[in-house]
Amino acid sequence: MTSATDGPFLLCVPVDADESVRGSQYSKLSSSISAHAACTRFRIPSLRVGNLDALFALTDDLGRTDAYVESVARKIAKQGVDLAASVDGGASSSGAGNVQLSVEGGSMRGYVAEFSWNEQRYTSVGESTVALVQKIKDDVGRVEEQMKIKFAEVAELKSELAQLVRKTTGSLLMRSLDSLEGVKEVYMSTAFLTTVYVAVRNSAVSEFEAKYEFLVNVLDPDTMENFSAVVPRSAQCVAKDSEYTLFSVYVLAKLADDFKREAAASKFVVREFDAPLADDDAVGDLPDARNARGSLEERLVLKQRRLAQWCAANFGETYIAWVHLKAIRVHVEAVLRYGLPVSYLTLLVEPRRKAGTKLRAHLASLLGHLGDGATFGPGDEADGDSFYPYVSVDLSYDLP
Repeated sequence: MTSATDGPFLLCVPVDADESVRGSQYSKLSSSISAHAACTRFRIPSLRVGNLDALFALTDDLGRTDAYVESVARKIAKQGVDLAASVDGGASSSGAGNVQLSVEGGSMRGYVAEFSWNEQRYTSVGESTVALVQKIKDDVGRVEEQMKIKFAEVAELKSELAQLVRKTTGSLLMRSLDSLEGVKEVYMSTAFLTTVYVAVRNSAVSEFEAKYEFLVNVLDPDTMENFSAVVPRSAQCVAKDSEYTLFSVYVLAKLADDFKREAAASKFVVREFDAPLADDDAVGDLPDARNARGSLEERLVLKQRRLAQWCAANFGETYIAWVHLKAIRVHVEAVLRYGLPVSYLTLLVEPRRKAGTKLRAHLASLLGHLGDGATFGPGDEADGDSFYPYVSVDLSYDLP
């Protein structure tokens, strides 16, 4: 990432109103700093000045709006790159998968270097700077609302998938029984018998096998003898992991609750299983949690891919709005600093590698006189930027 001192910025200085003289002044200025930076003309249309009180009030709002639009652009850019990389495996050289962050089909730098005011979207004829700033805020606000909704939809699907993964890949205490092989095969439920599933710690398997048949005993009133509520030797190992073994046990249906209670009292974990039945004697098709997980994963990938494409499209629109806002900021600060009539020259300045500090020192010696007796707005240092005797508005190509 480019450091703050080495990043590109818009430099604005007062010049002669005559365009031919202005061209000469541009050549002279760009030549004088060419050892430290590359320069390009950045053309801003003749925006309405309005009254000075309105411009003073606007400087505060411009700083806040600038930061707001930048934050939205960065969120969209980061989410778009992250999503595209995760969905498409980061196949492209940019690490953004098949979705590239671009502005009008080109790079961020290319757009700024060839900047042309979008008159169709932000008409400069008869429109006040206050109204233009408000339109940019409204446009970006609508994009942000859409972004929040779409991000929330993806987050919800991720949460659903995470819960399903825990059910299908967790321990036998947490996993859905629907996801286990063998559960369907041993399940039985009739008017007289039912199946109870019990998770037993591996260290307690021998104890369970020795006592499960005797957890619930019933007195036969005819013979006056006790008999077990469990079908003898009916316990079957259905599944096993590193901590638990899952058993199925056939129990008298009317005593199933008693068996579950006694099993829990013996520190065996009863796993509930509700299977839809086709009739009283046959097991219907059990829900397949693994198929559900696969379907949810496909939905999530599709949603992420569409969101990545949305981010790619709306990043460009937001970046365009941001650069137009920068142009308005230059105009307002130039009027407040250099006064009327409006006659200034704006350059896109791109410091050469590690030359930012030297460039600023050179500009201070070259343009320091512009600070003498200038009128400064209350927002000149409101956003924490360094103060310079000339108008300087930072830009960035490093998004996200």
